[in-house]
Amino acid sequence: MRLHRILLIGLVTRILLIPFFAHPFDVYAWYKISEHIVNEGPFSVNYNPPMMFYTLIPIAYAYNFVSKTLSINPIPMSSLPRELDLSRIAWGIPIVPGFLFNILVKIPFLISDVAIAIILYKIFKEKKNGDKIAVKAAALWFLNPYLIWISAGWGMFDTLPALFSLISLYMMNKGKIVFSSIALALGAVYKLFPALFIVPVLMYLRTQRDPKTNGASARFLTVFIATSIVIFTPTLLDISNLARLLLVAPEAGLEPIGMGLTY
Repeated sequence: MRLHRILLIGLVTRILLIPFFAHPFDVYAWYKISEHIVNEGPFSVNYNPPMMFYTLIPIAYAYNFVSKTLSINPIPMSSLPRELDLSRIAWGIPIVPGFLFNILVKIPFLISDVAIAIILYKIFKEKKNGDKIAVKAAALWFLNPYLIWISAGWGMFDTLPALFSLISLYMMNKGKIVFSSIALALGAVYKLFPALFIVPVLMYLRTQRDPKTNGASARFLTVFIATSIVIFTPTLLDISNLARLLLVAPEAGLEPIGMGLTY
């Protein structure tokens, strides 16, 4: 199968899912953040790590414009059958954002899925000097039912930190240390897990004997930290709270980040 066919099948599948499915709490959370952006302004960051907040800024204004122009409103839970009314259970969700918001908020996830498939294809084609393995790598990613469901059905943004982690790897393969570091930092300010890749990256750079890589470890780490600080700047006052919540167990009686996510 050719790459364009893989992309076509994956795109059609996602497009069929995107408007009609969404995790009730997560997509409602994106809706509330978007509402906050429109009402309080794009600099009133209230999400940490903050990169998803920045990603929602154009979506928030686009949704606000289109919904007002077409008189599209979210659906009150109270108008749904009792069996579908999630305002009665623990989540306490009062509305369903609806088809328009589902489509707009998932556009970055769709773009990211496509971009990762293409980058994987390029990495394997360059390393293996052939098309067959590269196409398989792209297919394993882009046609993975679990991935399709998370991005297009559920509406979660894990594909975005994955994208920037892979861009970092691709840039590292090209010897572009600074760009690789910036990309990894962008991934880490979506979700913190890409920061774990710093350890193998630094170990790799220390093994290189190319004179061009002299001081590469320090350069990579410096750029990563500087980029992270710049992006985190609007939420620096909340960093201590973020660190505390990452180490707090639900049993402690406090509200942990991610509805119970701990280290």
